[in-house]
Amino acid sequence: MTPTPPDPLAVVVTTPAADTVVVRLDGEMDYETSYEVIDTVRQLLRSHRGVARLELHCGGLTMCDSMGLSALLVIRRLAESDGVRLVLTERRPSLERVLRLTGTRGRLDGAEGDGRGHGREERGREGDGPTGGSGPGAGPGTGPGVGPC
Repeated sequence: MTPTPPDPLAVVVTTPAADTVVVRLDGEMDYETSYEVIDTVRQLLRSHRGVARLELHCGGLTMCDSMGLSALLVIRRLAESDGVRLVLTERRPSLERVLRLTGTRGRLDGAEGDGRGHGREERGREGDGPTGGSGPGAGPGTGPGVGPC
């Protein structure tokens, strides 16, 4: 049986409003594709100086590994340093799980985010740490692993 090649990542940029840029991600965001997304966002922020909101549309994101998560955090820093609000929209449950298990959900969506990029963020829930475990005995290797998005 021949293994199926990974989904390539398609990055589509639209500007629905003068102060908003939407970056649609379709496919896998991993070691091989994360740099493309970072470079695209870096160029967008340089060329669209009046942008106040950057939306990463994640509805077509089929997988997000540790490099993909790292890229999302880099993009947040880039946006933040330019005074641009980053919002992850249309997050699949699998991406939401990765964000929750790694404790990065609040960092990537600030005070907003109900799993779809809208509403208020829930913080400080038991089991939201990096391992997904709960209680004083939870530590590395005790919680469920982070899988594909």
